[in-house]
Amino acid sequence: MDFSFKPVTVGKMTPSPLEYFGEEQHNNDMEQIVANQTNPLKVLGKFQGDWLDELDVAATLATKDIYTSREHHSDYLYITRLFGREDVLPTLSKMPKVLGFEDPIVAQVQMQRPGCNMPKHMDPPYIFRNPDRVRVLVTLAPWEYGQFMFFNNTLFQHWEAGTIIYTVFDETWHCTMNSSWHTRPILQITGVASKQLQESIKNPEPQIFQL
Repeated sequence: MDFSFKPVTVGKMTPSPLEYFGEEQHNNDMEQIVANQTNPLKVLGKFQGDWLDELDVAATLATKDIYTSREHHSDYLYITRLFGREDVLPTLSKMPKVLGFEDPIVAQVQMQRPGCNMPKHMDPPYIFRNPDRVRVLVTLAPWEYGQFMFFNNTLFQHWEAGTIIYTVFDETWHCTMNSSWHTRPILQITGVASKQLQESIKNPEPQIFQL
């Protein structure tokens, strides 16, 4: 698989924060973030199961994410969608339903290779037009030195494999960088939150989800 960096323009790219919000709004948001020490990130709990072998399969199925192919990015994310792949990715495919997502669900493994960064951004609001639609991330491998994510002022690192994190992605500035020596895999899940998932989001105590 060719993981070399080739800046290209493919179709209509997601606008950068400056393009989407305008420079004045973007700068105002940054000032508020620096002043606001509230942690926007919530750890919902942790999955327990064995999906390590499936990560190798997911890597062979991965394709370049055109929405990260902007020229100011240092590399591409590589994604593997789970839909229709329950036979080859059975454990990973269980995660959305076990967590309490309802259809329609969009779930994809994101492979961030060493040297790849995703600059700060908010997710497009149209993704969450349904007020019950939410997004979570699942860290699929243990944290390694050089890997980090920022959510507003909060630095997230030292995660364990299976950690489930939630924030309001269209209201929270976030970015990620992989300066380690290994690919960082996460599972991004977007869908309608059932009552079970809504209660997990409200619950102050992290939970264990068995696969």
